[in-house]
Amino acid sequence: MPESKYTADFFFPSKGVIVEINGPSHYIKNIVDGKIKVTDELNGRSKNKEKSFKDMGLKLVIINYQEFTPTRSQQEIAEFVRSRIN
Repeated sequence: MPESKYTADFFFPSKGVIVEINGPSHYIKNIVDGKIKVTDELNGRSKNKEKSFKDMGLKLVIINYQEFTPTRSQQEIAEFVRSRIN
């Protein structure tokens, strides 16, 4: 992978593609009615990471952890990720 202070979940050098599967720690959290709610907005570190990879000329595919529901099989998940890369 090109020199970066960030790591990636998956890197496909032949395609110039990075795949990031973003869990809850990548998103801004708010407190609503005394409960922590995860928003859909990336936090500052994740935005900087995304910008850094794009500045390197890499295609960035971000997949929200909520895409992986317990009812999806491993094959369905693999096909979903493949479809996002191509």
